[in-house]
Amino acid sequence: MKGRLCSLEFFLYYSISLLGYAIITYICVTQSQDALNYDPNIISHRIVPGWFLDRHIDLSDDQWKTWRSNFPFLALVMAAFIILSQFVKMNANLMLPSHQKSSWRKEDVTIIFYNLISVIAVFYMHGWDVIFLYVIATVNFLISRIFKSFKLNPIISWIFNLSVLFTADKFNGYRGTFEYLGIPTLESHGILRWNIYFKITMLRQIAFNLDYYWMLNNRPVFNLKSKLNQLAEQHQSRDLYNIWNYFAYVFYLPLFIAGPVMNFNSFISQIYERSQLPEISTHFKLKGVFQVVTYTLGLEIFLHFFYQYSFSENSTWKFREFSASQLCCMAYVTLNFMYLKFLIIWRFFRLISILDDVEPPENMIRCVNNNFTFSGFWRSWHASLNKWIVRYVFVPLGGSKMKAVNVWVIFIFIGLWHDLQVRWLAWAILNCVFFVGEISVTQFYKAKMSWLSQKWWFRHVVGIVGVFDISMLMLANLAILYGWSGSYLFISTVLASEGAARTIIFAFIWLYCKIMMMQEIRENEAQGEETRKRELSR
Repeated sequence: MKGRLCSLEFFLYYSISLLGYAIITYICVTQSQDALNYDPNIISHRIVPGWFLDRHIDLSDDQWKTWRSNFPFLALVMAAFIILSQFVKMNANLMLPSHQKSSWRKEDVTIIFYNLISVIAVFYMHGWDVIFLYVIATVNFLISRIFKSFKLNPIISWIFNLSVLFTADKFNGYRGTFEYLGIPTLESHGILRWNIYFKITMLRQIAFNLDYYWMLNNRPVFNLKSKLNQLAEQHQSRDLYNIWNYFAYVFYLPLFIAGPVMNFNSFISQIYERSQLPEISTHFKLKGVFQVVTYTLGLEIFLHFFYQYSFSENSTWKFREFSASQLCCMAYVTLNFMYLKFLIIWRFFRLISILDDVEPPENMIRCVNNNFTFSGFWRSWHASLNKWIVRYVFVPLGGSKMKAVNVWVIFIFIGLWHDLQVRWLAWAILNCVFFVGEISVTQFYKAKMSWLSQKWWFRHVVGIVGVFDISMLMLANLAILYGWSGSYLFISTVLASEGAARTIIFAFIWLYCKIMMMQEIRENEAQGEETRKRELSR
């Protein structure tokens, strides 16, 4: 297959792919500069003077604007956390109570440290609303203890956590509760709204209760290739499912705000069984630091030249006349910005956890521009959430036997989990429709037409179908910004704009060339995996 990658056919694909990126860059940079030159109103609190080459920077995304302004302080806090954590771990034996050394383990000291740090950090972030979080977490823990191995345990756990998620959103984090109770001095809400970040906390709470439930019922454990994946499946000893380990897991500082999501079994085993796991090398940690710095610098420079997210977020395309190529480039660049933003945030928090010798799953395991199927995209985008969904939703609901039905449950849950807004429901339904279509075609192919894969032209058919898959994937994700009516209006505007036919034809050819390369990458990866298996079996 490597020979094909060096063939004339693929040099043609490389050339067209590079040409496409050059055209996108030219269109977007020109469009951004024109907006500055001819529309002074665009220079506001969103597009402001930047630091690179005396250019303006697009800070239209509130999440990124908040992240970059608070990053120095956040990095300092996390550095202090790592230093204190390593000090505690190195001196844990000296900190054990002398009269209880026989019953205490040094890892217990680490758990105490995590809990103390978490209380301080969560109080700083959420003020006295921290009371809500710890009361909710305690009730969730009591559910696991009251219902134990009974089937009501997972049912009540889900009902309780979903009820908190939706009511906290509906009633703005229960603000006014303390004033109603006659203690208005506790109406201090910190710098972050706890109900926004409860989404991740909820996933950990459900994970703990179900891990405990499955341990009590001795659920069969799957044998997995990865040691870390195996830890996520492996039941822990019953005494480790205690309330202090539970609080340390739910409020673990490096992963508290944004994840990645890891289950309780994996977290606690990395605390108490770290010596049995491969050491996380210094090279791996330094590589993580380099990646975060490089990605952050890259996105900052990117935002000095590309203002397409601002055009998209503010619906500039609705009242300004853009060509079809400008609209398509705007959609493409907007999705890539969202990818880079979350890549940096998730990589940073995962890096802090790794520096603390706790290795969570990695999100975005494949570049957003290296996917051409719905299933492949969602397995790699929010990969840790995908693993959580598979373990705690997909498999309990019947797994692959009910795949076409489960897709609807999963995407509607994820959409409403993100936000109780129509645009997220639109995103969920569009993903369901396209995903079910992909599943149906794939199942039909495997059952009736698998012989086609031996034909020389089959990969070209996959390339053509993949173009439609990518187009639908982009549309489904743009629904997050535009909702139902906005998505329809956007498509209509593209089709009615100048140069629509020319733009669509070139976009089709460009995506087709990229998918042909993606297929070869997948085949080379599969070959490499087979080679490794043969070497291990010798």
